[in-house]
Amino acid sequence: MDFSIGLEYNPMRKLNRTTTLLKQLMAEAVGLARHARKIGADAVMLVGPYYEEPSEAELRGYVEAVAGDGGLPVLLYNNPAGTGYSLSTAFIASLARIPGVVAIKDTTHQAARIEELRHLCGNRIQLLSGQDTLQFIGLVAGARAAIWGAPNAVPRACAELFERIAVRGDVAGGRALWDRLYPVNRFLETEGYVAAVKAGATIRGLKLGDPRLPIKPLPAAAKARLANLTARLDRSEEHTSELQSRRKLVFRFLLEKYNENVSDFFPIFLYFDSH
Repeated sequence: MDFSIGLEYNPMRKLNRTTTLLKQLMAEAVGLARHARKIGADAVMLVGPYYEEPSEAELRGYVEAVAGDGGLPVLLYNNPAGTGYSLSTAFIASLARIPGVVAIKDTTHQAARIEELRHLCGNRIQLLSGQDTLQFIGLVAGARAAIWGAPNAVPRACAELFERIAVRGDVAGGRALWDRLYPVNRFLETEGYVAAVKAGATIRGLKLGDPRLPIKPLPAAAKARLANLTARLDRSEEHTSELQSRRKLVFRFLLEKYNENVSDFFPIFLYFDSH
């Protein structure tokens, strides 16, 4: 795909439109970035040229051209599966100094890279985790955003994972949720990513249509397994939400009835929470 538009939700309740550029020719990439700006995109996600691997100097020129002449902030996208090569963390850190480069999405199976990028880049750019089965590790290591396929199938659980780890710093709670969320992510990575993500969205009620050929839709048996995984996760989230609601009701009842310090009732909450 040479040109696509994605929507990213942020806590300010604004939809950020990010355009993905995947072009061989620098002039075409710059032209598409300008077009994206014209139609209202907020940023571009830039993938390196594919098929013929460029040198680091050539890649730097490519990024500088799009960041400088495209007119939009650039989110770098390291996607070895799509381009055939991976950007080193040191090279990414050097690209992070280019004016207009604001973020990096790293889609590899190397868990240590997010930590390396955090130390090398500091606060110059935002780190995004892009590998589905490494989202827990990525958020714990310092990624403060993610672009992945699972939210199309199980959005509430994915948002809650981010809330627990990145917002509240609740690593233990995030780990407990991830244990239930991981099977969905593993399925997406192993059963044909595009077809599986589209099937997950369809199960959720989003009619995105079939993948474009030559990629075929997910087989019926595989789609049934995915539906079972998402339903199981939904049930566990509903149970957790119900327990939280009960705790809040008990908390409110005790405060209203006794009008005393909540610390007097802490053992009660410990007992309630464990059953």
